[in-house]
Amino acid sequence: MASEATQRPLIEHFSALKDPRQIWKVVYPLPEIMLLVLCATLAGAEDFVEARLWGVKNLDFLRRFLPFKDGLPSHDTLNDVINALDPALFKTCFVAWVEDLRDAEPDIVAIDGKTSRRTYNRRKGREPLHLVSAWAARQRLVLGQEATDAKSNEITAIPLLLERLALTGALVTLDAMGCQTKIAQAIQAKGADYLIAVKDNWPNLHGEIERFFAVPSNDDLDRHATTDGDHGRIEIRRHVVSHDVAWLSTDRRVKTVYYPGLEQHPDHAIAAKQMRGFGGMVCVDVGGGYDGAARFFDRLKVFRRAASLGGVESLCSLPVLTSQWGHTEEELERAGVTHSMARLSVGLEDAGDLIADLDQALG
Repeated sequence: MASEATQRPLIEHFSALKDPRQIWKVVYPLPEIMLLVLCATLAGAEDFVEARLWGVKNLDFLRRFLPFKDGLPSHDTLNDVINALDPALFKTCFVAWVEDLRDAEPDIVAIDGKTSRRTYNRRKGREPLHLVSAWAARQRLVLGQEATDAKSNEITAIPLLLERLALTGALVTLDAMGCQTKIAQAIQAKGADYLIAVKDNWPNLHGEIERFFAVPSNDDLDRHATTDGDHGRIEIRRHVVSHDVAWLSTDRRVKTVYYPGLEQHPDHAIAAKQMRGFGGMVCVDVGGGYDGAARFFDRLKVFRRAASLGGVESLCSLPVLTSQWGHTEEELERAGVTHSMARLSVGLEDAGDLIADLDQALG
């Protein structure tokens, strides 16, 4: 937190806001309105009616900072003025104020998305408000928020939120929705570390982690257990930490690899019995939907485009443009095919050239 000598008063953080009203019609100055609304909100007021009621009860307190010579505006005036302010500039001022409140010490910053109650109105065609928030755990402070159209859009909202936060030395936690390469890179670029949940949205990575921690003879792991008796039940959580991640072999640029030679492939055991080798046919899901697959496809130089695979040359095809062309989403799902999937067949070219081609195509 900034020292008392350098910390700016609350209202100064919002001095950049311009009063949207015609100056000769102003009875209640904008700084007084802002002070009332901000203090009332901090005290728990949830709307402008409650904000004015709080102001009536605490007018003497407010006059310690500003004169309020004409008393308090009505709740309608509060609503009209606040809603006429520049929302982007208000958000910038708010974030600057919150940053001034923060301790300088590193903190755990939890990023999560929630849908606000009572924001949905089907009759008026209003969708529920979904917010992605950054919460400083030790200081119990919301550092910033970013609105999204739906929960599925959290992936695009999280980087926008990260851009506005000072995170040097912090540990940023996210659920599996945030398990994306670009999000992890954005966190590291801000000088922070990350703790991200991994689920089946990254099946190769998830399977690799599961298999590693399932080995009981791993003595190099740190282990810790906590007991929680809240919420009417006793919960024991066991934590196992590996500081060495050299065992991770999955390329993070690829979401999934389908190859019977891999132990995690569902048909690996059958293929091992029936085949002397596992062949040169590989399927990869590069993520990013069709645009991601098309970008990968277009960047290949050694692998050649083909409608069907197999031959002496290394070839690549996109299932949604070839074997699954014209299929509905339900048919694609039943076939286990995604829009970001590419199929490869390995030919007679030099292995080093093929690996280099895949590396540059994945970026």
